[in-house]
Amino acid sequence: MIYGGSEKSGFGAFATYLFSHNTRIAIFVFGLGVFACAPAILLTFYNGLILGAFLALHVDRGLGVDLAGWLSIHGVTEISAICIACGGGLQLGMAVLFPGDRSRSDALHHAGRDAVKLALVAALMLVAAAFLEAFARQMVQDLTARFVIGWGVGALWLAWFVFTGRRRR
Repeated sequence: MIYGGSEKSGFGAFATYLFSHNTRIAIFVFGLGVFACAPAILLTFYNGLILGAFLALHVDRGLGVDLAGWLSIHGVTEISAICIACGGGLQLGMAVLFPGDRSRSDALHHAGRDAVKLALVAALMLVAAAFLEAFARQMVQDLTARFVIGWGVGALWLAWFVFTGRRRR
């Protein structure tokens, strides 16, 4: 049952598990990026495989679209945050692997400034996703509205990333 969250459904516990799991994954992929990049990429890919298997099970039972709507409200933001955290970790890993003309510690220090910004953005996105998961996902029962909210919030994140932080010339 995707709709009508009663206390007995277990979705509250599942939501708590998802948030804590995704927060751990974001921290892990960021931290593992410094170790030659590969562990961060593999962990991100592995979690994508788990999500794909979860979705495939629901598609086989005719609930694929319902699950996609249920996950869209918070998942667009959460999954994007994990990918951004991975990108920050990869930036650190690239500084270690390819320091260029700098020493490795200097390259790591220089890359760390941008990587920390990415980690902070990912943390902000995970907090926003937690609020979306706690409130909007339970209150909004209409499938179309769930898609509109989830992907609309995703579009707002994208607009923020594209249009802010640039200096005008």
